Amino acid sequence: MRGRVEFREPVSTAVKSGSLVEAHRAKGRVLSASLGVLAWFVAAAISFALYAGQFRTAYELQAHGRTTIGLVTSVSPRDYAGCTVRYKVASRSFSFFTVGCPSGVRPGWRLSVVYLPSDPAFSKLPGTVSPVQQGIFFVVLVCTVFALVVASVTYKIRNRGRG
Repeated sequence: MRGRVEFREPVSTAVKSGSLVEAHRAKGRVLSASLGVLAWFVAAAISFALYAGQFRTAYELQAHGRTTIGLVTSVSPRDYAGCTVRYKVASRSFSFFTVGCPSGVRPGWRLSVVYLPSDPAFSKLPGTVSPVQQGIFFVVLVCTVFALVVASVTYKIRNRGRG
């Protein structure tokens, strides 16, 4: 019999021994885990759909990016881990903040910048993680937390009032 739990002992004995209660709790854990996995996939699908255009842009940057020289205009106060870089393309000025600055960089330093010729505002430092790659990590993290919350809440709702 699919989907049913069979007991070979009488119900009164099963209730006394706790096996019926444990079977019901196990069913609740399976349901909670299933809803958690489903929630992860739904959240991931929505997030990736929102990021779809960015994936193409990141690929184009990798495949067709051009290089220019940028000027570091400011450095984040924490361990110089991030900096703001300004650069020019066709006499238009652009700037971006990145956490991938070389160690010890100071304002006034010149760094190579890779930009997309069709959209020069989309840029990064060579060899660093693109904003899309950072976004993917964030999406996976958010989806995982969301799935764990759904699974936990479902399990608690299903088992409230039970010992």
